[in-house]
Amino acid sequence: MKKKKSFLKHYNTFFEKIYRYVFFRAGRNRELAEDMTSEIFLKAYEAYENFDGQKNFGVWIYRIAHNHLIDYYRRAKPEHVPIENVEQELGVNAGHPQEVDKNLDLAHLSNVLTVLPESQRDVVVMKFFNDLSTQEIAEVMNTTEAHVRVLQHRAIDFLKTRLSFLTP
Repeated sequence: MKKKKSFLKHYNTFFEKIYRYVFFRAGRNRELAEDMTSEIFLKAYEAYENFDGQKNFGVWIYRIAHNHLIDYYRRAKPEHVPIENVEQELGVNAGHPQEVDKNLDLAHLSNVLTVLPESQRDVVVMKFFNDLSTQEIAEVMNTTEAHVRVLQHRAIDFLKTRLSFLTP
């Protein structure tokens, strides 16, 4: 019982720190960071009876986190992000303007968007700011869905290059 109370104290002290560490190492993906942080603390709890109370818990838990991240990336297969998930790729939740404000420098984004060819800019704005489907965009632009996807892909490639300094 004493060990459980002791672990809970460490958990309360280190949870946010480990979460932040994992969050930035996991590509700022909140869901993944939350899952991994839970897994890390579960591993720590299961091994806590072997923890030497004379040692630094912070070092011990960060080592578990570090090893967990290494194991995760060893097992993970490279993932291709569907073009529809570009907002997550760019670190933006385009459906929520307040998230855009938090995660991107809107002035820079506006400048970069103005450099895009008009058709690409229209696709980006309609898709990610107005939440139109590819079919709806094709109808608006009087073109095919395939052409809209090509324009979207080209625009995203351009934006990722121009906005790369905004994401780690």
